[in-house]
Amino acid sequence: MFRESKQTRDNAERLVVIDLLGQARGRSRTTLYRHLRHHDHAIVSAAIDSLIEAGVLTGNGERVVATPALACLEQLGLIAV
Repeated sequence: MFRESKQTRDNAERLVVIDLLGQARGRSRTTLYRHLRHHDHAIVSAAIDSLIEAGVLTGNGERVVATPALACLEQLGLIAV
């Protein structure tokens, strides 16, 4: 039996990262919920929390920001969207 791929276009974690790339000041969770309105808030929140735990994003209360490492990888062209 095949497992579902995590590399789908609608993966909430992937969409959160795409939304935050290039946003030097990050975004509020409310804005991310609005941008990803096709996903439940709980799914988007879980994706954000998972990315923060993994060190991909940092969170400061309501605001979520890409880490400097993620921004650097994006600037080097090592992240393809």
